[in-house]
Amino acid sequence: MLLVRPTAARRWRAVRPPGPAQVHQAIAAALAAFGIRGCAARVAQAYGEHPETAVLRMRWARAAVAGASGAVRAEPGCFARAA
Repeated sequence: MLLVRPTAARRWRAVRPPGPAQVHQAIAAALAAFGIRGCAARVAQAYGEHPETAVLRMRWARAAVAGASGAVRAEPGCFARAA
C-alpha cells in the first residue's frame, strides 16, 4: 500500500512519477509511523471524507507500486464481472 500525503501525490503526478526508491521509502515511512492497521485506517478516513477521489487515487497508487516492483499493471477492465 502506498500512503502519501495528498500534496506529495499531486507533486509527483505533476512533475514525474515517483521512482522505485521513492515509492519504497514512502511505504516504509508510512508503515514505520502508523503500522498496517494505522495505514488502512488513514486510507479509509481519507476516502470516506473524499469518496470522489478514491478511485483515481487508488489507481495512481497501484500503478506507482506496480512500477516500483516491476509488476505487470492490470488493466481496469480485467476485474469487471462477467454478465
